[in-house]
Amino acid sequence: VGPGRTAVLDGTDIAAGGNRAAGTGPARPSLRPMTRGESVTFDRIAADYDATRGGLERGQRIAAGVVDWLRPGPVVEVGVGTGVIARELVDRGHGVVGVDLSLPMLTRAHARLGSCIAVGDGYRLPLRPRSVPNALTVWVTQLVPDVGAFLASVGEVVAPRGRLVIVPAGIQTDRDEIDRVVRPMAEVLRPQRDGPDQLAALAEGADLRVVERATTGDGVWSISPAEQADQIAARSWSMLWDLPDDVWDEIVVPTIAALRALPEPDRRRDRAGRNDVV
Repeated sequence: VGPGRTAVLDGTDIAAGGNRAAGTGPARPSLRPMTRGESVTFDRIAADYDATRGGLERGQRIAAGVVDWLRPGPVVEVGVGTGVIARELVDRGHGVVGVDLSLPMLTRAHARLGSCIAVGDGYRLPLRPRSVPNALTVWVTQLVPDVGAFLASVGEVVAPRGRLVIVPAGIQTDRDEIDRVVRPMAEVLRPQRDGPDQLAALAEGADLRVVERATTGDGVWSISPAEQADQIAARSWSMLWDLPDDVWDEIVVPTIAALRALPEPDRRRDRAGRNDVV
């Protein structure tokens, strides 16, 4: 997982904010769809989350990409995780209240944010309707079972003329050799449901409208094909956590093998990517 792009919604006045490799790519397996009540929590990866997702640098980069779209005043970050983005927004002058399903993630956020955090569900936020000028979600909408209902629920707590800023998952990486191997797997295992165009369509049903789309600045990181293969084999990404054995063998094992078969698999490559903002 790496950098991505932002979109801004406006409706009470709200700001929300694969490319398959050449060839046929892996066949699409039959995966059980998510159902309401099955939002993904990150308890199992909390201890390693920052180390595998960019840590403080990611927080600084994404905060810089969204701060211009926020209204003055506090922000509720839904899916605050370990608090790296919220901490940067606080340093830029916004009060932040963080909400997350995962207590282990919030334990880490507490070290950065203090007591301005709560265990909570984006479908049932512990906030009064129309009570905050800003809401923010980063790398959350791919994890919820009903994106439209999630947007409507979060949008309900945003005050008139407020902003809901969404950074969907899916880094827009440069098309390097690692990307060409990994992207087809990702597109099969988690087809995108929260791209900017998809969010814009869903916003209409949630009484929101898109007022801006943007991208964050580039994030740059170094990783070797062998290290990327090891991360996948360790199931570091949530799309890999609960795969049936047959899907793992059909889709993931060949991806790991292809990464390890790249030239000089132990040599680190500099990679770059950015996030959408809506």
